[in-house]
Amino acid sequence: KERGGKTPPPFTRERKEDMVMLARNRNYLKAPIFSDEEQNRKANLLHFFSTVQFFSAIAGIILFIIYDVFNFILVFSFMLIGAFISILLLHYGHIKFASWTLLLWMLVSLMFVLYLGDGIHDMIILLFPISIMIASILFDRRNMIAYSLIVFLSMQAFIICELTGIINNTMSHFTTLLDMIAVGIIMFISITLASKSESIRRS
Repeated sequence: KERGGKTPPPFTRERKEDMVMLARNRNYLKAPIFSDEEQNRKANLLHFFSTVQFFSAIAGIILFIIYDVFNFILVFSFMLIGAFISILLLHYGHIKFASWTLLLWMLVSLMFVLYLGDGIHDMIILLFPISIMIASILFDRRNMIAYSLIVFLSMQAFIICELTGIINNTMSHFTTLLDMIAVGIIMFISITLASKSESIRRS
């Protein structure tokens, strides 16, 4: 008891959550701690992916500063901002918003790399299925399918732009309808595998 015979207030759940929130903001190099096990799993994975993108973007910026390629410096700076915002949102407890921020920023950055590089024939295209697999780890089924459809439609729209001449790069003249079909098949397989892995994880 305190002086005067008063009993101190109990250690309420709200007070505990406040203390956890304060702990989250002390170290941005570590994933925040949540009371729910599933949220903790997602937070750890999201923090890992965001950190990888953050430092990869820094490495890309340094590399293209050395080679004096201004356009790619802008792309990797954009990726850096996305990773930073994702980490910031995560530490304020917004796991879903942070996940969407990371993945959409990644998608836009990859599309810019396609535009500045060899288009649909660029090797960077292999990262699109990987982004869908990351979505299957961070999202529930509905959000994972929504993100996968955004990726699929973005890539098909890009191919159409190459076919119609709206986008013209060094490899655009090699783009045909077969590329659209091939990319569609790759995306379908990626979405199917991501959906299966999400179902296995939940079961």
